[in-house]
Amino acid sequence: MRHRITIERYSEGEPDPDTGIPGESGWNVLHADIPAAYRPLTAREVQAAGARQAQTTSEFEIRTGLDITESDRIVFDGNVWEIDGIRFDETRQRRMKIGAHKGLTDG
Repeated sequence: MRHRITIERYSEGEPDPDTGIPGESGWNVLHADIPAAYRPLTAREVQAAGARQAQTTSEFEIRTGLDITESDRIVFDGNVWEIDGIRFDETRQRRMKIGAHKGLTDG
């Protein structure tokens, strides 16, 4: 596993206990510098909103034991990847494969 990825999770800002003003919401690092295998799967272009846009679908493989959900996202090589699905190795349950895409959404 020669690549490194970061997993981010969106969190709502907690209100200040004194003022009640909501804190900042946004993407926060959940797990950083995770060893991963990267495998590109498909790429396509679509016509949307009068402009051509590209989408790339790939798979990341990491060791299990991390709290990751489909609502999290991956940052890899300067790009944000939306998670499509997570599945475990069928034989040993030691690795998880994460299907993800980039493009068409602003992340």
